[in-house]
Amino acid sequence: MLLVPLFAAMVPMAIADPDPNPEPGTAAEPPVDAPPPVDAPTPPPQPPRPDAPPPHPQPPGSGVHLRFGLGADLAALGAPELAGLGLGAQARIGLQLNPWFAVYYQPHALGGVIVTGPDSAALLGAIYNTAMFELDLPVLEFGLGPSWDVLGLAGCQIGATDCGSGSGRFFGLDFRAALRFGPHGPGTHGGLALEADLHPTFLGHDTLTAFTIGLGGDFY
Repeated sequence: MLLVPLFAAMVPMAIADPDPNPEPGTAAEPPVDAPPPVDAPTPPPQPPRPDAPPPHPQPPGSGVHLRFGLGADLAALGAPELAGLGLGAQARIGLQLNPWFAVYYQPHALGGVIVTGPDSAALLGAIYNTAMFELDLPVLEFGLGPSWDVLGLAGCQIGATDCGSGSGRFFGLDFRAALRFGPHGPGTHGGLALEADLHPTFLGHDTLTAFTIGLGGDFY
């Protein structure tokens, strides 16, 4: 009779304790779902960035570019014990470095008649070969440079049958000033100029000076 109470005490224990090793196919209780995470607030959309403005276009010829010019002039010639008049033509070819400075070669040809004494006269021909350095202001141009000059002279005395001639190469200087009628600034331009040159040629003990004034045109 002692087995009945012992059996009765074991039944509730068997019902209360689940099988630690359930058989395959036995459904297990579903796990309790965790609460969903709270989403972080979405940042507001960024306004579109404005496109960078395009670079300012530079006018053509803003850098170093070709410079070219032509001119014609009248000449007054002077030296100790002689004076004369002549005509000339000149050219300029070189580089415009920027709106303010230029360098160029300036050949200048002159021909004229000079009076060498009370009863004598001569024909003068000259070619000035100048390496010019120029300052360009908004209206004015100023140039200065050394020159290698070639001179020829043929003269006669009035009433005499014999004439003389000679030629030579000499060092000279050229000073140029011009009033320009044209734009100034970056780029390639064209314009006219009222120009004047003062050109001394050193003839050993004497100096022949030519002063010219004329009209020219330049692409610069």
